[in-house]
Amino acid sequence: MEEEKGSVRRNKMAEEKGSVESVYMEKRVFDPPKEFVEKAHINSMEEYEKLYKRSIEDPEGFWAEMAEEHLDWFNKWEMGWTGGGIQFQG
Repeated sequence: MEEEKGSVRRNKMAEEKGSVESVYMEKRVFDPPKEFVEKAHINSMEEYEKLYKRSIEDPEGFWAEMAEEHLDWFNKWEMGWTGGGIQFQG
């Protein structure tokens, strides 16, 4: 019962402040198993960062390349920009 009162007290304090703020930041890095990396399309953080940078700097070119290389289409796709993102239609 006492434990329950403490929990209620903590929840009430959080409500009075208006929010709960987390101050813990995880800093450990867990590498994936070697077998997983060998089968992955992206094999390193460096390769990921290179792809990410290209997707930001040249989104149309990046996504056109991804659509061409990694998807099968019945018809050649057409790309359009809708303001909400790149859309492919095939």
